[in-house]
Amino acid sequence: MHFLIRCIDQPGGPELRRRNFQAHQGYLAETGKAAEILISGPLVAQDAVTVTGSAYLVEAADMGAARAFIEADPYHRAGVWESVSVEGFIKKTDNRGLQANRQQ
Repeated sequence: MHFLIRCIDQPGGPELRRRNFQAHQGYLAETGKAAEILISGPLVAQDAVTVTGSAYLVEAADMGAARAFIEADPYHRAGVWESVSVEGFIKKTDNRGLQANRQQ
């Protein structure tokens, strides 16, 4: 099943992000986690530069596995995020292949 995980930074988030970035990247590169990352990246403010949180689309066996995945992230353990939501996600449309198909 797919899950959308939305993490919003706490006020001290930028400094905590900097201090824990390497550990976070190492965790994301590991195999055998409770969930497989399909898409992930930072959330940004209207200036498209200021990071305000993180978002993940993951595949996991169930909600518990998706929660275990995000709770093991070094950013979560360091308190970077003020709030974390995990919701089930059903893919209805996927246009990622459209551009490649048009160029053929």
